[in-house]
Amino acid sequence: MQIPFSPLGYLSFFSLLIKKIYGQRGASFLFTLITL
Repeated sequence: MQIPFSPLGYLSFFSLLIKKIYGQRGASFLFTLITL
């Protein structure tokens, strides 16, 4: 699996990974932390 080397590609892949591990609440919480 090839991940595009771009901030958007990384962000979508990262959020997908977090959603898998932490669930929806954890993903939104971490996303707020990152975008702050």
